[in-house]
Amino acid sequence: MTGPKHFCCLVLLCLLCSCANGKAQAREEAFRAYYQGLKTEGADAYAHFETALKSSNPSIVRAASAELVLPILRGDLDTAALLNPKNSAAGPSPLPAAALYAQGRYGELLGLYEELPPGPENPDPWDRLLPLLARLCLAQNSGEADASPAQDGREIGGPPVREALGAAGEALLTFLFDTAPGPALSWAAEEIRRRAPDFLSAPENSALEGRLAAARSAFGQGLSLFRPALEEEPALFLQYPALITDLGRCFQFGSADDEGLDLFLAWAAASRTGVGAAASPPGGASPRYGLLYYAGRIARARGDYRRSGEIFTQALALAPDEEQQDACVWYIMDTALRDEAPDPLGLVKTWMPRWHDASYFSDILDRIARELAAGGQWRRFPEALALVEQGGDRISLAKYAYISGRALMEGLISPEEAGGAEAAHFFRMAYDTGEGALYYRALSAFFLGEPFLTLGTARPKAEDFPHREEMDFLLGFFTQAIPGPALGHLEELDVELSTGELRALAEAMTKAGAYAQAIRLSSSYMARKDYDLLRQDLELLSPRPFQELIEAQAREAGLAPELFYGLIRTESAFQPEVFSRVGAAGLAQLMPATAADMADRMRRRGGPDYTGNLDLQDPEINVRIGAYYLNYLGELLEHPLLALLAYNGGLSRVRRWYRAQTRGPFSLPLPGDLFLETIEYPETREYGRKVISSAAVYGYLYYGVNPPPFLADICR
Repeated sequence: MTGPKHFCCLVLLCLLCSCANGKAQAREEAFRAYYQGLKTEGADAYAHFETALKSSNPSIVRAASAELVLPILRGDLDTAALLNPKNSAAGPSPLPAAALYAQGRYGELLGLYEELPPGPENPDPWDRLLPLLARLCLAQNSGEADASPAQDGREIGGPPVREALGAAGEALLTFLFDTAPGPALSWAAEEIRRRAPDFLSAPENSALEGRLAAARSAFGQGLSLFRPALEEEPALFLQYPALITDLGRCFQFGSADDEGLDLFLAWAAASRTGVGAAASPPGGASPRYGLLYYAGRIARARGDYRRSGEIFTQALALAPDEEQQDACVWYIMDTALRDEAPDPLGLVKTWMPRWHDASYFSDILDRIARELAAGGQWRRFPEALALVEQGGDRISLAKYAYISGRALMEGLISPEEAGGAEAAHFFRMAYDTGEGALYYRALSAFFLGEPFLTLGTARPKAEDFPHREEMDFLLGFFTQAIPGPALGHLEELDVELSTGELRALAEAMTKAGAYAQAIRLSSSYMARKDYDLLRQDLELLSPRPFQELIEAQAREAGLAPELFYGLIRTESAFQPEVFSRVGAAGLAQLMPATAADMADRMRRRGGPDYTGNLDLQDPEINVRIGAYYLNYLGELLEHPLLALLAYNGGLSRVRRWYRAQTRGPFSLPLPGDLFLETIEYPETREYGRKVISSAAVYGYLYYGVNPPPFLADICR
């Protein structure tokens, strides 16, 4: 029997449970509200974001705050409820400052930042901007801290405002001319024009508008907008390095003459002597490196490769860090190769000691390999391999080792030229570079008689997930069925997620059908230096959607399913709605004219009639025609690699390339794998490698071929 005391305890327990359940429900509602806001518009969206501010997850609060700042500043929201400096346990946000600014309570806004300092070294741009604009408004109102903005529509401001602001005015200029473009910068430009049109001089206004145009990639327009500043206040560009970058991009992409090149070189010369308009700002660093860097890029864009290389050589001596040094060395080597360097290996010998990140130069080494192969200089590959062993990346090492082995195997070089080594020695080198070079590993595995891959799996551990709140926020995009924005927010996080966390996100993307995003994300963490390849990562990198459709059409066309999967993954990353910049459409990326021709051939052979219904975004139609087209090319060219390359680069072009390559005095065509290394276009070379390596992975994961038999045909 339950007594009164026990009954009271039971009631209290029920109340506590009810309260806990209510709090949990409120937390869950606040968590979901942010994602609901992204699905709606206008006042309904704002209401959801305001609810999300009550979340205990800091990432949710930051994201919801970012959605509300502009509506508050533009007067679209009632700000009364947003004046609490801490909207939740998650900590401060810029919303109270925005609300105070919208109400004209500038003194209180500044007091808020005395209580809540910006904190991080690189704070939210709104936290940097709003106190500066508050000071601007106070200066306009003769120091009356809580004066409201003018209500009669009059514009206020003038030259004295700039002087009255002092250091704050200079900080506001720095914000305008050095902050990365984004919503805060765009709004600041509008707000300053509205409230204090005389705060910026005419040249400064033109420079700011030029920045915003460059951020939109409107480079020709940006150059026109920059011109008043160039003519009236050129020193402005030397004072703010971001302006050099923006102007340099506009000259590079928005002009066809040497005006920018001549200007930047003149400024660089003046900055070296510290005289004239190009003198360094007091206490600031010399802008000479940025000027030379963009002068080199402009010269390269104009096709003046020799001069570009000379300019980058000057810039290299001034490069501020290893990354910029690598960029200069890359451009030096790139322009030398474009200028027909007489000895590409001599170029490597000269500049390899200056490299810091070997992977930065993999494309340079690929171009050199192509130049040697296209010129029939097979004997130089072992020599190049010895260099790459000293300072190249894994992919380049595998490339040069494999080509050396194949050239020896085909009699294109003698055993003496190979240093007495056998072909198997070079194949073993390529194979042992591991999974970082899947294409060359697959081919080497075929010649060595080794398995392409033998991989295990790993179970997740709690310590693999150190960023719980950030992960809850990112995974919410998938549980709430809006996967699109997830990658953008991932890039904005100020923490580096672990490999296990990124794997979990990629798994969520795959389950949501966001295959392209999952492939991109899994590729990024698999490129980490301390990464060990696991089977589940290959499955994320090589998913198998549309399985029944793709396998059925591959069988009907007589194609290996792993090869057809490799092609579709490379072409579209399984996005049925995607269009390329040249108009190719759908999963198999078919050009409309090609698809119409193939559809007509299919109809004449008794296949389906797509007349009047050739919807290339329909997966069934697209995949059926894509399989038919690949088989058609294979029958014409009698070689699977040539068929793949023709699928990407065009039939007549591939025929022309193939006939141009010989194997010495007998004029025999090269084997397919070596022919691939001679192709002029790096995009086509890489396309062939991607399809073949992807097909090898599909064969390993899903079709029990390790390595796949079609490699024998690729290498004939």
